[in-house]
Amino acid sequence: MRTLALGAMLVGGSGAAEGLFDASRDRAALGAELRALLTEEPDIVAKALSGPSPYQDAIADDLALIGREAAILFDPARDGFGPAGRPALVMFTASDCASCATAERDLSALAEAGALRVAVIRVDETPKDAALMGRLGLDLLPSYVLPDMMVRGDVPVFVLQRYLNR
Repeated sequence: MRTLALGAMLVGGSGAAEGLFDASRDRAALGAELRALLTEEPDIVAKALSGPSPYQDAIADDLALIGREAAILFDPARDGFGPAGRPALVMFTASDCASCATAERDLSALAEAGALRVAVIRVDETPKDAALMGRLGLDLLPSYVLPDMMVRGDVPVFVLQRYLNR
């Protein structure tokens, strides 16, 4: 029954959706209704989260690209910071990118604290590095490559840390 009432609110079947998102009171009522529905019928979430990921093909494509370029990406001789050895994270950056400088500073602190090796690829310094970024399909700076995923665009360092620690 709650599902029908919620559906009516969302599609306007009972006129309840009119002005639904105009007032915080209405948003709170919708939130309460959603919480109650999910409490009464928890299988809704399980059903929504089960089955194949809608990103399954994109993930497979990214993994194939990383695999093809792994020797270049994770070369222990590549410039970067943190202890010597195979990088755990590759960062694409450019000298004129303010968010890249911030991300590099934050990652440097993380590398020092956690013995993390970060390779830094400055795409504005050599055409072959810009081409590598293009082959990977990365189009935002900074972007990151881990052995099992690519992260396009700037993200907080704590997000990268979570990816590294999983």
